[in-house]
Amino acid sequence: MEIKKITLVLFLFAFFSISCTDLPKNPRSVPALSGLNAQGENYSFVFKNCKSTIITFGASFCPPCKIDHKILSSHYSDLTKDSLCVLYINADESLEIMANYLEKEQIPYPAIHWNYELMNNLGNPYLLPTYFVANQNGDIQVYQKGLLGKTGYKNLIEKIKLNLQEKE
Repeated sequence: MEIKKITLVLFLFAFFSISCTDLPKNPRSVPALSGLNAQGENYSFVFKNCKSTIITFGASFCPPCKIDHKILSSHYSDLTKDSLCVLYINADESLEIMANYLEKEQIPYPAIHWNYELMNNLGNPYLLPTYFVANQNGDIQVYQKGLLGKTGYKNLIEKIKLNLQEKE
C-alpha cells in the first residue's frame, strides 16, 4: 500500500510539474549525442540515419519512466519499420544499475548513460521522464516533460509520422 502512495505522489508531482516549470535552457538543436552504453563502450548516436528520433531521458528509480518505457518498447519494432529511431539516456547512478535495468525491463532500443556534456547539450533536463523528438539534422521538433502514457505516445508517434508525410 505504501508503494502505491509513493507512486501516486511521484505521478502527481510529475504531472503538475509539466505545466508549472520550464527548463532554464530549452535546446533548439543537439549535436551528435554520445556516451557510454551498458557495456561501458563509447556509443555515438547519428541522427542522419533516422527520419526522426525520440530521445527519452529517464532512470530505473522513476516509476513514470518505467511505465513509458514499457509502452515505447511495445511500439519499437513498428517505429524502426518507418525509419524512426529511439535513444534512451539513462540517469542512474552507475553503468551497472543501468545495465541491470535495461536487462530486467528488456528495453530494445539503444541506451547511453548520462554525462555532463550530454546533459548540457540537452538543456540539463531536471524532470524525469523528459522526451525530445529530433529530425535528421538534430533539430528539436518536440519537447515534452512528464509521463506520456499510452495516449501520449500514440499522439506523439502520429504527430511524428504526420510531420514526415508533410515533408515528403
